[in-house]
Amino acid sequence: MICAMRHSSTRLIVTLCACLFGAAFAQPAAAKSYSADRFDSVVRVLPDGSLDVTETVVFRFIDGIFKEVFREVPVRRTDGVEIVRAEIDGQTMPFGNELGTVSVRQTDGRMRVVWQFRPVEHVTRTFVLNYRVRGVVRHEGDADVLVWRTTPNEHGYRIESSTARFELPVQPQRAPGVTTRKAGSHHVSTDGNVVEITTERIAANGWVDAGFRFPARSVASVAPRWQQRAAEIDASAPQWIAAAMVVFAAGLILLIAWRQAYDAPSPEPVSTGLDFHQPPDDLTPGLSGVLAANGRAALEHAMAAIFSLADRGVLAIEEEPRRMLGSRNFEITRRADAGPLLPHQERILEVMFRDRSGNNQKVSLMKARNRLTSRWTQVAKAFQEELGAAGFLDEARWGLRRRYRLAAVAFMVTAAIGIAPVVPFIGRFGPWPLLIPAALLAVGVASLIVGATITVLSNEGVRRARQWRDYRKYLRMVAGGKTPALGGSLGRALPYAVALGLASAWAKFLKTQPQLAPAWFRALPTSASDSAAFVAFVAYGGAGASSDGSGGAAGAGAAGGGASGAG
Repeated sequence: MICAMRHSSTRLIVTLCACLFGAAFAQPAAAKSYSADRFDSVVRVLPDGSLDVTETVVFRFIDGIFKEVFREVPVRRTDGVEIVRAEIDGQTMPFGNELGTVSVRQTDGRMRVVWQFRPVEHVTRTFVLNYRVRGVVRHEGDADVLVWRTTPNEHGYRIESSTARFELPVQPQRAPGVTTRKAGSHHVSTDGNVVEITTERIAANGWVDAGFRFPARSVASVAPRWQQRAAEIDASAPQWIAAAMVVFAAGLILLIAWRQAYDAPSPEPVSTGLDFHQPPDDLTPGLSGVLAANGRAALEHAMAAIFSLADRGVLAIEEEPRRMLGSRNFEITRRADAGPLLPHQERILEVMFRDRSGNNQKVSLMKARNRLTSRWTQVAKAFQEELGAAGFLDEARWGLRRRYRLAAVAFMVTAAIGIAPVVPFIGRFGPWPLLIPAALLAVGVASLIVGATITVLSNEGVRRARQWRDYRKYLRMVAGGKTPALGGSLGRALPYAVALGLASAWAKFLKTQPQLAPAWFRALPTSASDSAAFVAFVAYGGAGASSDGSGGAAGAGAAGGGASGAG
C-alpha cells in the first residue's frame, strides 16, 4: 500500500513538472517575428477629389508560421472606400472567405482586407492592395486641402523604408507638410505635379502624414458629402442649444416657484461659546443625532442607541474569540428586565434580535449591524415619528422636500425615456438633439440639490439641532485634546459622540484615557486589557453604514492610416 502511494506521488510530481515545463516554453515557441522591408504607396488624386491608392508592402516572415495578412483602411472623413484589387507576389487574388482568397468587410468604421494563404515560414512575400477613396479632398477657406496618412498608424512591425508617391492634378500652393511619429529621417522631392516622400526606419505604430493645399475648387469643385453634413450639423447646433436652454430655464423657473413656498428658518447664529459640560437637553443619543443631522436618520444613530441602552443595563456586550482573519468579534446580549423603552429603542431591539425563528437573546455585533441596515426603513420611520410627535418636524417643509425629490426622479426618468425619440435625429443633426434629455437631467439634478437645502425640522427643531451641533463641536475638541477631558462624565458623553458621528475620533481619544471599560462591557480573559477591546468595539460598533464591517498640425484630421499586420 505504501509502495503504491509512493508510485502515485511520483507520477503526480512528474506530471506537474511536465506541465510547468511545457507552460514555461510554450509561449516562446508560439512567438512570431516579422517586419516590412518596404511599405510604398502610389496616391493618384482624381479630378473629383477622390484618391486611387495602390499600396505595396514587402513582408519578411522571420520566426513562426503565417497564414494571413490584414490591412484596415479607415472610412472616417471620407465618402466611402472601395476595394478594387489585391495581389500576392504579382498574382491577383479573388475575393472570398476561403483559403487562397481575399476577404473584405467593413467593421467599426474601417474596411478590413485579409489575405488568406497556405501557412508559410522564413519567406518574403509582396502584398499589393488597390483601393479608391471618395471625398478625401476637403474645402478649407480659400483652399482645397488633402491630408493623407501614407502608412498604417497601428502596426506591430517595423518598416525599414516607405516611399509615398503623390500624383496631383494641379501643383500645390506650397511645399507639402510632412508629420511623422516614431520614424527616422524623411525626404521630399517634387517633379512638377508629382511629389515623393521617402521615410526611413518607421518603428511599430509609427506613421507618416502628408498635407497639401491647392487653389480653391481646383481639385474638388464641391465639398465632400461628409464635410457638407458636418456643416449642416454645425448650423443646426444653435437651434438645439436654444431649445435645451429653454427646457432648462423652464425647469429652473418651476423649481424657483416652488421654493417661494418655503418658510425658511432664521439664519444660524454664530456660537459665542462651547462650554457644554453636559448635553444641551434630555434627548436620547439616537434622537439627538437624527436631530443634528436635520432629520436624516443613519446607522450611527441606531448604534448610539445601543451604547445608551447598554449604559442603562438593557444590553451587555461581550468580546468573542477572534475570527479566522484575526478581526475582533463582539456579542450583544439582551437582559430580561429592559424597563420602559422609547418607540425607536423598541424598534431597534426588535430588528436586532428577531430572525426567522423568532426573538433571540443574543446576536453578534456584525449580524446586528447587517439586520439594521437591511431593515433600515423601519428604524428610520420610528426615529422620524418620534421626532414628529415631539414637535421637531414641520409637515409643510417635509412635503416640499418630498416634492423636490419626486420631481427629480420624474425629470431623470423623462430624460432617460427621452433619449429614444431623439435617436432618429442624430443621423441628421449629430449629437445636438441629446441636449434636450441632458437639459431634463440637469433639471433633475438641480431639483435634488434644492431639495437638499430644505430642512424638514420645525423652528424649535432647528433651534435644538443647532445646540446639538455646538455640542458636537465641543466633543470634537475634547477628542482632539483642545479642551480638557470631561473627567467622570466620559461614559455618559460617549453615546452622544457616536450619535454625532465622532466614533472614530473618540476611539482614538479613549486610547489615551487610563480608565477601565464600563461595567456593561466584558473583554476576553486573554485580551491584553479591557480598554483595548473596548476601544475596538467603539471604533467598529459606532461606525456608520460606510464601514467595511471589520476592523501634430498636418496629422490632425488626416484620412488614411488604419491598421496592418500578419498572423
